[in-house]
Amino acid sequence: MPIIVNRLDRKAYGDYIEFPVEELISVYSGVFSFKYIYYILREWFMDNNYANPKESEFKEDLYSQRDAGGVKEIWVRWRLRKETGDYYINAYEIDMIMHGLALSETEVLVGGKKMKMDKGEVEFKFLGRMMINPDYSNAWYNNDKAWFNPMLKKWFASRHIIAKTDFHGGAFLSDLNRLLELIKEYFDVERYGKTRELMDFYKGRLGE
Repeated sequence: MPIIVNRLDRKAYGDYIEFPVEELISVYSGVFSFKYIYYILREWFMDNNYANPKESEFKEDLYSQRDAGGVKEIWVRWRLRKETGDYYINAYEIDMIMHGLALSETEVLVGGKKMKMDKGEVEFKFLGRMMINPDYSNAWYNNDKAWFNPMLKKWFASRHIIAKTDFHGGAFLSDLNRLLELIKEYFDVERYGKTRELMDFYKGRLGE
């Protein structure tokens, strides 16, 4: 997967805190269904308020597929945003990149029935940001009259902002961990068949 060199320009995009500092990367290989993992992730983001629950309004920033010699390479990129309702950190954002490599079609026997699956490798990369309200940023960095007292500004930075950042960092990390667990659970189901609950749930929602 190519390295993302250019970070978002704060002047053009708005101020934010990268969280976590390093990208979260998960790689899986073997037999799986790209269709199901795509659907499961889309449903999770909609169910957890990172995307509009109306499927027709789900925004896909990039979908690219290349076929060569009977194998496929697929790139999917989504930019997702969840409003927090807080004045200081007003949103969480996740850039998700899903890269399927050397994918070929295969068939597996499930419950006495043949199912079409994919064989190959898939890599997930997540970049997270906690967005800072631009109204707050403008007042803070432009020395707005609200901060005429330097002691007040210092106290606010050392107490209130740190507390807010810690709170939202914990909440955002919880979301990211649940997302990674969802992916891990899916591939555990596919590999080891310990439980079919996750697959049965989403297969039901797909009408299969």
